[in-house]
Amino acid sequence: MRHLSEAREERQVQGNRMQAKLGQLLRKSKGVFG
Repeated sequence: MRHLSEAREERQVQGNRMQAKLGQLLRKSKGVFG
């Protein structure tokens, strides 16, 4: 059985990746619309 902390870390990593992707998209859209 895996530790809860491990699963929590994985979820955090995935969330960070999502935030990074969103940040890139925002920067791109700013370049287009700005």
